[in-house]
Amino acid sequence: MVENLVEELPGANIIFCDVLEGSMDILKYHERYGFSITSEACCGLGKYKGWIMCLSPEMACSNASYHIWWDRFHPTYAVNAILTDNIWNGWHT
Repeated sequence: MVENLVEELPGANIIFCDVLEGSMDILKYHERYGFSITSEACCGLGKYKGWIMCLSPEMACSNASYHIWWDRFHPTYAVNAILTDNIWNGWHT
């Protein structure tokens, strides 16, 4: 598959990244990244606000940037932005 991409996109750079490593770094050093809420999702119900998915916008927290998790499965926009910056800067690749 990678060889096909190289043929289809000559001159392109393919970057492999370890999103798990980057995510674990954010969890471990959450204060450095500006997160204060690590054990509860921004939008959902039940244990850790993550057992039942976010069903409506009214369920969402008032400031998702303090949260690592949006719901049971998905990181917040803030986490995705940090991971993206880290990848482009050569960390976790």
